[in-house]
Amino acid sequence: MLKPRILKIVYTSFALPDLITRAERENIWVLKAIGDVIKPKL
Repeated sequence: MLKPRILKIVYTSFALPDLITRAERENIWVLKAIGDVIKPKL
């Protein structure tokens, strides 16, 4: 049985340090064209 899940994702070309810090704290997935910057704990 599948459970509903909401993923928060930010797609960016340049991830500033403040964005990375907040994304880690709030479990947000940060992506760039070349790969993951921050991957949330699922």
